[in-house]
Amino acid sequence: MNSLLTIGGAAKWAVVLTLAVLMSWTGSLARIPVKGGPVGIVHLELAFTTRAADRFMQAWITARPTWQRDLNAAQAWDTWFICTYAPLFALLCWLAADQFAPNLPRIAAVGYALAGAQLLAGALDFIENAAMQRTIDAGHATAPWPLIGATASATKWALILVFALYAVIAGIHWLVGFVQKL
Repeated sequence: MNSLLTIGGAAKWAVVLTLAVLMSWTGSLARIPVKGGPVGIVHLELAFTTRAADRFMQAWITARPTWQRDLNAAQAWDTWFICTYAPLFALLCWLAADQFAPNLPRIAAVGYALAGAQLLAGALDFIENAAMQRTIDAGHATAPWPLIGATASATKWALILVFALYAVIAGIHWLVGFVQKL
């Protein structure tokens, strides 16, 4: 197994750092166009019905003359955000699973599967964005797009939440092992 101090370990962490910086940058750029908006974009992401999506759209259309340009800009930057967070989370899952592998192979196997699931979360995010784009382009929601987008979004968020829990557990596992070695 690669140590953090080996060339392979250093390269992995350089990739992690690069993806983390790019994720932070693209995420912040995705938030700029919708900052101060009447309703957060998550309300459209999780709008399971045309009625809920239309409430989001009406709030934006009423509040901002530049609503379509702003929402499109946020969507464009979110595409780049997806391209950074999904591989970053997959790599972090893989590295966390590597920490479990020597002594807890079943928990490691969950982590390796969860790494693939983070790429699925990214694919679901693309589906979510495509469904939301239909609503933004039309200025109103039409079935089945809100349901498709919200289902993809809810599944994506669930996968990311499981990743976060796994990462916290792996971090605690690593910390305990590190302290025991001191």
